[in-house]
Amino acid sequence: MGALITGCTSSTIPDQSVNKVCDGLLGEEGGKLFTELANGRTRLTPATASEGTRIKKVAAAMKKTAGEPAPAKATLKSICTVKRPTIDGEVYKKDTIEFKFGWSRKPDPVPETAVSSHSIGTARVDYWASLLNFVDLYFTCHLASGDEGIVKGEWIGPTRSDLPYAKAADARMRIMAAASATFATALGCTNNLGLSPIAKMETLPVGTEFPDRH
Repeated sequence: MGALITGCTSSTIPDQSVNKVCDGLLGEEGGKLFTELANGRTRLTPATASEGTRIKKVAAAMKKTAGEPAPAKATLKSICTVKRPTIDGEVYKKDTIEFKFGWSRKPDPVPETAVSSHSIGTARVDYWASLLNFVDLYFTCHLASGDEGIVKGEWIGPTRSDLPYAKAADARMRIMAAASATFATALGCTNNLGLSPIAKMETLPVGTEFPDRH
């Protein structure tokens, strides 16, 4: 009986600080922003015991397909899934927060409605004002092999926050920048992306094209 109890206890996945979860995906600055956005939440629970290995695995798989034609629709793979913090007043309930990345075609020009687009470093980040609060980020990655491509990242974050709308939107985009910077390093991008959660962020006018090269 004692061995059975021990086995059950060891199967529990412990929570981690927001700046260390998923092999440090958000880093110190991204973790601070997440805590502010999530109303003081400082710890998150990984969805599986393997969350800390996904960044390297997805990056390695993407390197194998670098240089191939970009898919008509980006096929994004999860690099981090954690249980969503409980935030009072959420309209839409979902169990997880997830970060995904993959190769992508060039995104469409900045649309007129439904999205707020900004530049941060050489990347473009789109904030979708929906109940799920989607954030998309695009950056061009040059690899040491000579291959290059556009990477798309997607984050579904907490839907409610005590922060004012504009400040919450800013925090979401900067958190995505933090995660993207970590993933770009794992992918081995050799170009200077300038991705940082504390970098200057500027609004992109409607119709702005994503540059062909960086």
